[in-house]
Amino acid sequence: AVLGLINPTVQQAVTSAGLPQVRVQSRTKSWGDDPFDTLFQVELPESILRKGGELAEKLMDKNNNLLWTAIMRGALQQALVDTLPNSQGIISFNKELVGIAANPQTIDGGCLLEFVDGSTEGPFDLVVGADGKNQPVRRAVKDGVESENQMETATLKQYFGNGAFALDGIYGAGPSKPNTRSAFLVYLDDNYNGPFRRKNPAQITAAQENADWTQDVELTLQSERAIMKTAASEAGVPTVDVGPTIDSADRIFSLGVYYHNPFSLVGWSKEVARSGGSHVVLVGDAAHALPPFLGQGSNQAIQDAYCLACKLYEYNMCLGSESLVEEESPKGLEEYLKKYQDLRWRVTFDIFLKSLLLGYLETGGRDGIYAKFRDAFFKTMGLVGVAERVLFSAATPKV
Repeated sequence: AVLGLINPTVQQAVTSAGLPQVRVQSRTKSWGDDPFDTLFQVELPESILRKGGELAEKLMDKNNNLLWTAIMRGALQQALVDTLPNSQGIISFNKELVGIAANPQTIDGGCLLEFVDGSTEGPFDLVVGADGKNQPVRRAVKDGVESENQMETATLKQYFGNGAFALDGIYGAGPSKPNTRSAFLVYLDDNYNGPFRRKNPAQITAAQENADWTQDVELTLQSERAIMKTAASEAGVPTVDVGPTIDSADRIFSLGVYYHNPFSLVGWSKEVARSGGSHVVLVGDAAHALPPFLGQGSNQAIQDAYCLACKLYEYNMCLGSESLVEEESPKGLEEYLKKYQDLRWRVTFDIFLKSLLLGYLETGGRDGIYAKFRDAFFKTMGLVGVAERVLFSAATPKV
């Protein structure tokens, strides 16, 4: 929905590349003879129209079409790139950023970006980091520098087991391209008790944070498929939808669930020393890598970008304003960056806490007693409408 505030053309491009999501279902392993038990189901358009008000205004268009798109990460990136004005020459690929430094040529020379190939670019007055939780810009702020596959709408289906959570759904993969069916399996790491690492963990293999979602993984496909199916089976996850998706998958990725708290004592922005007032500022995962259980990573990153752009616009308008009182000095860039942070960290922190809680509830413990408590909890939350409220609150733009 926030894309419409940025540019209706961008919103249309993303909508065309994805599928309108119309339903969310949560299911668990059956306690009887059925393949699974349904905990709750949310029919998105009907629920939003029924609630009306600001929710419907922000998440429905004038024709009551839902502004809620299921789209693969690569297709979203391509749609955003394709709608950039004169994008050729603006985007550089295969350029790994390794450092940020003040321009040594002049006192107010701005920031230079240093790349792994030895090249530099700049100077820049402001560097915006959307490069993840362990990347150079964040460190600069923190440390000082034709089948079912062609369906026309999307339904996301959740399945709970003992110590595992699975998600199955269909996503748009771009205009005129076959839709993509994906299954996600999240299970407990034996090296951790909740968020705390065990005293003597087994060998830990670091998962790649920004995985290439177009990579060819044929060599490991069979072994990864077997690992995923075994993990799902051992956790008792219902495989009525997940199993066939795993069997037919042509790509399987093993990724860690990364997250970090949006609240930071050092903030989301910082002035680069000896740069003459240049700053670095964070958006997206660099500012708040969210647990994936509410599906809000890309949505919140785009809202960050819109909010930051608004504050930069206000700053530039202030610089050019002739209405300032003679004794009044214009506000500095850092004040507008602080306004951006103050607005967005509260929103993302709320989503962070809810998603973190959901993650531990959904993956849960490995014993049946915990699973029954979890199922009863989600069943109750679905009946009283709390599940809907959490879902809609996270999805509604707050910029």
